[in-house]
Amino acid sequence: DDDQKLLKALAAERLGLPADSIEEFRIARRSLDARHKKRIRWVYTVDAGMPDAEVVAKRAGLAMAGEQNPLEGLQHGQETLPERPVVVGCGPAGIFAAYLLSLYGYSPLVLERGGAVRERVQDVQRLWKGGEHNPESNLLFGEGGAGTFSDGKLTCRTSSPLISSILQIMVENRAPENLLYEARPHIGTDRLRAVLVTLRKRMVEMGVEFRFDARMDDLRIENGALTGLQVGEELIQTGPVLLGIGHSARDTYEMLRTRGVHMEFKPFQFGMRVEHPQELIDRDQYGDAFGHQNLGPAEYILVRDKNRKRRPVFSFCMCPGGVVLPSISEPEALCTNGMSNHKRNSGLANGGLVLTIGEREVSGSDPLRGVEFQRLYERKAFLLGGSDYTAPAQSIPDFVRGIQSGRTFETTYPNGYVEADLREMIPSSAARAIASTLKEFDRKLPGFGSDRGTITGPESRGSSPVRIVRDSDSFESISVKNLYPIGEGAGYAGGIISAALDGMKTAIAIIRRYASPGK
Repeated sequence: DDDQKLLKALAAERLGLPADSIEEFRIARRSLDARHKKRIRWVYTVDAGMPDAEVVAKRAGLAMAGEQNPLEGLQHGQETLPERPVVVGCGPAGIFAAYLLSLYGYSPLVLERGGAVRERVQDVQRLWKGGEHNPESNLLFGEGGAGTFSDGKLTCRTSSPLISSILQIMVENRAPENLLYEARPHIGTDRLRAVLVTLRKRMVEMGVEFRFDARMDDLRIENGALTGLQVGEELIQTGPVLLGIGHSARDTYEMLRTRGVHMEFKPFQFGMRVEHPQELIDRDQYGDAFGHQNLGPAEYILVRDKNRKRRPVFSFCMCPGGVVLPSISEPEALCTNGMSNHKRNSGLANGGLVLTIGEREVSGSDPLRGVEFQRLYERKAFLLGGSDYTAPAQSIPDFVRGIQSGRTFETTYPNGYVEADLREMIPSSAARAIASTLKEFDRKLPGFGSDRGTITGPESRGSSPVRIVRDSDSFESISVKNLYPIGEGAGYAGGIISAALDGMKTAIAIIRRYASPGK
């Protein structure tokens, strides 16, 4: 219940100083400690600046906070840039790679097969209203990549000083300022769209050229090096090509394979999506504090208890107050995902329950065998649902028991649910693992396994089933010179921030290698 205005005085007390001696003050991090339901509280880390700060910090047993710019000292390379860089894909990896390249004077071209934000939203809403699916501009392809229609979580398992730069760039382009200090920052798909449009306009002013509805159809390779890209009838001469195609560009994977780009199978996440009333999650997570005005919709992170005999299953991409979506890129195939707006106010919570698919399920030598695995179960789901992308669903107790009881469902899914036996839509081993996990999760979060919960799926696009292999130092493809695989589609990231981070790291490698055109 405390007011944030108390923080400066509390910090001064912690330092043994009068409050007016603190000349600079900002929140560095805020997290919610809800482990003890009787005493839920916010925990803050703050930065405070004052005269003789080093002496004060030493006396208080605290650390000095370094304000080092992670890009400070970045030097241009000496090699001549043959043509301007080209970024393929306008997802987080591509956008932030292009931003950094333009900041250092390289003026890249960005190609995106899907539409810009406004046109893309119209294409998606048309599908939700029963219209046709656009295979080029949809929930997976278009400006912002798959993350444009997601919960908009801005967390990352990797620690890097570049992450603060990524968040700062977003805040400078209409993202809320609390992203800079929240332990689990979340922007929501509605706010993210505004950021994308503002950032694109700024990048155009910096020299970036964007082309939407421009699918890369082929590569021109000469003497083992990439020299051009075929886009429709046009051959574009290229400098370094940063390949940020996203994890669902299956036709592009197939083209890359025919051109000899070295790829390999990568284990990936696969499972189903569950939906519950948000109130059920809030009551369990917040206890006596349920309904408090300072608490937003609660999240959960659930992991099956470790046991060598049982397959690991865990929650994934949980969306408080969110919406379940038909996240599809190909006709007559169905997969699901979750999305939230910034306010997370749909009244229902959804999340993936996934396990890792590896060599045991998809053995062989084809690097794209994971893609075929996904396709197989997405087509089964489409047949169980309907031609208008109605999704097959069951109540959670019915799925656990393997029965159908004629239920109707409360759902946010825009195309509607139809009751079906979901065990027909996923491998039997995965169905057994998820069913037993639901029983365990019901003990951890009471009501999770009750008939207030609905399960649908498949959740098949949680991560890329392919890795486009690159050199660990130069970030360049090991098989085709001048080609730089980046982001989720290349198998080197797993979310908005990790993809943006991978794009920036690759851009740094190119800056260090090539002199800018202006030099």
